[in-house]
Amino acid sequence: MSLLDSSDLLLWDEPSNYIDVRTIQMLIDFVKIQSKTVLIVDHNADFLNTLSDHVISLQPVSLNQ
Repeated sequence: MSLLDSSDLLLWDEPSNYIDVRTIQMLIDFVKIQSKTVLIVDHNADFLNTLSDHVISLQPVSLNQ
């Protein structure tokens, strides 16, 4: 639904969860033709690398030093 919104910035949390490979590809294809900025948080590295210009990877940090 957010792709139909007129906003220039979209914030997505785990958009690739619970959708099949074909639907993920449709989502990637559609986002690539849009002129929107999309900030995505996702565990699917292939999805992120295919869709993104930049990827920031966060690693767990031990608080017991």
